[in-house]
Amino acid sequence: MSETSETEKTPFTLTERARIESEVAQILSHASFRNSARCSKLLRFLVDGAVRDEPSSLKERLIGHQLFGRATDYDTGSDPVVRNTASEVRKRLAQYYQAANESSGVRIGLNPGSYVPEINLDTPEATAEAAPQTDVARSLPISLGVWAKSPRPLHRLRWQQLLVEVAFAGALIALVLTGWRSFRARNAVRAFWGPVFQSNQDTVICIGYMRRRLETPSSATDMPTVAVPDAASYAAISALLDTHGMHSRLIAANLATYPDLMGRNAVLLGAFNNPWTLRLSSALRYKVGRSDEGSNHRGAWIEDSVSKDHKRWTIPWVAEYKDWTVDYAIAGRVHNPATGELTYFAAGAGKYATEAAGTFLTQERYLRMLPLAVNDPKINVEVVLKVDVVNATAGPPQLMAVSTW
Repeated sequence: MSETSETEKTPFTLTERARIESEVAQILSHASFRNSARCSKLLRFLVDGAVRDEPSSLKERLIGHQLFGRATDYDTGSDPVVRNTASEVRKRLAQYYQAANESSGVRIGLNPGSYVPEINLDTPEATAEAAPQTDVARSLPISLGVWAKSPRPLHRLRWQQLLVEVAFAGALIALVLTGWRSFRARNAVRAFWGPVFQSNQDTVICIGYMRRRLETPSSATDMPTVAVPDAASYAAISALLDTHGMHSRLIAANLATYPDLMGRNAVLLGAFNNPWTLRLSSALRYKVGRSDEGSNHRGAWIEDSVSKDHKRWTIPWVAEYKDWTVDYAIAGRVHNPATGELTYFAAGAGKYATEAAGTFLTQERYLRMLPLAVNDPKINVEVVLKVDVVNATAGPPQLMAVSTW
């Protein structure tokens, strides 16, 4: 009896609570959350409070005390840990639902300025199990078999028939739109690289070069010396072009000239080892930055020219590359007014992330994370990627930010 009484106080039934719990588990297993313990803890805490219908527990100071170990009277103004984490949760939820291939019927959101999550559930299909129907009929708001049970006035039947026809047409339109969105998502690679695939010219791939330790002049006959991650990125992109019957021409950044890029689609690989990438990205929202002023102040980062925190994604400087734990990259596709064609780029702030950026730009599952607007070849897009590094090995790319224009 006590369990039933407690259940009745919640705004959700046991079945609905199970569906919500399943959705939370699915969200937390996604790449956008599984690498952030703080965001995962906060999302589960907020959803649990909403399911238990305890809005009083979802206050900033109380959350900071119970979840993040702050004092009961701590100053939320000087310690915005809850607000910052909630903002990050909001972004990661948007990334999750943007990348989700199928809807579970449950959607969890977090509105700005609130710690009470918005939980939306669609009508469960269980209500239609008593009368088996087709999939289209189950999507209608009213069961078609109800009207045969008792005679109705003719004018009421006509109105009901009209409602059914309208609902049926709406269901068909929804199915068509869903299928179209799914088709576009499945062809993310073709959409992103479409202008290159349709071009009649070779694509120039300009790869960063490693500076020589000895000050010896380079010449056109020298073999380019490149970093392994840059070479891996080149291999992924050239293989993609080759798969679609496109030819590419590799040129080292230190040997590339303006005529080499003029009037051609180009791919720029590398950041600080590729002056062409630095020149292109200097006008973009996100760009790489670094400091070489003394061993105690060295570092690299991704700048955000719009944010007040310009060094938004910083790499903790470690002298030995093998001891790095994280790296960041920028990548994207922009119309280059200097060349008159599209320029694609994959540029790591450190030595590891260029390879991850190349992976992001060539694999369907990552390009699906981008807004559908980028399927329009006229749209420019730039992304910020994070890479976790373990034992000098880079993990998969994680999407941190997207800018389109």
